[in-house]
Amino acid sequence: MRTQLGTYCQQFDGTLRPLLEDLSTTLQALEHAADDVPGRTLMAPLRELRHQLQTLCDKVAEQQAYVLIFGPLKSGKSTLMNAIAAAYVSEVSSLPAYPCLVFVSAGKQREYAVTAYDGSTRLFQEPRALAQHIDKAHGELATAIRTAEQRGVTFDPQEHFPQAIRRVDVRVPGSELASTGAVLVDTPGLYTRMRFGYDRMTRDFRNAAACAIFVVKSDTLFLEQVFAEFQQLLDLFSRIFLVVNVDAHKRDVSPDGKLVPSLEQSEPQAVLRAFEQLAMSAPLQQAAKEGRVRMYPVDLLHAASAVLQKAPLGDAPQGFQEFRKDLSEYLASNEYMAAFLRDS
Repeated sequence: MRTQLGTYCQQFDGTLRPLLEDLSTTLQALEHAADDVPGRTLMAPLRELRHQLQTLCDKVAEQQAYVLIFGPLKSGKSTLMNAIAAAYVSEVSSLPAYPCLVFVSAGKQREYAVTAYDGSTRLFQEPRALAQHIDKAHGELATAIRTAEQRGVTFDPQEHFPQAIRRVDVRVPGSELASTGAVLVDTPGLYTRMRFGYDRMTRDFRNAAACAIFVVKSDTLFLEQVFAEFQQLLDLFSRIFLVVNVDAHKRDVSPDGKLVPSLEQSEPQAVLRAFEQLAMSAPLQQAAKEGRVRMYPVDLLHAASAVLQKAPLGDAPQGFQEFRKDLSEYLASNEYMAAFLRDS
């Protein structure tokens, strides 16, 4: 049965994908041209254009729902990805803070594709081999950044080090992602030092993703700097799911000296109410009233453990059940389809 979305995606892909071959042919010619050929100055912007067009064509051709995951370092992003995918993917998202995007999608077998800014791709089958490659690339990137700084120029990998890694694609067999068509996109931690490409990476999805997940620990929920760039996300995405990572094992001391469950364990919703009343910015409050931002307190370790052990959904924390239900319903909704068509 041909759907409106299916017809649109087929026509879109058939119209734009041929341009990728033309761009690749042009870039190949420029790479082999003499250094004094003026057209070589176009190589960096043409690589950027090819990457953006490739990302968009792939998304539309496969009708993929890109779900970007943001948050500070060590906030629980990789744990959430395990829980959503119902498959272990932490060996990738916990790589040493390399500033690239990690795409996690369903696949027939587990494999890793590493793509550089120059468009070249390397395939890996084993996480250990991938980790070694990333570790080496991290040192090479750091050297390139220092060299640019010594020259007094702002580092741009597209121009100064096109061998830098731009994205890592992870294909996971037997995951929940196969049924939803969703692709989880893990972004660099907001506080990573190598932030040269952060704005560029989020711009990649200005016209390619309709929703995002922002993960923050309950311990840092009330810190203003955690939400310093949240306005940018509000401008980029039609829907944001705010997941507050709570520690269900945290304890407080009672007046008589006994250890008792903390507030975030006994009443996690009370923590969110306090955040709304005391710390939430006006734009965030308005977005919450409009339904564009929805908040969920979730013990992510418990949620990931339950999902990976194939426990019944009812065994997962209540907050995670509500979050997964709302995310699935949004990705299957007419609202998302409209956003998909508009953005594409």
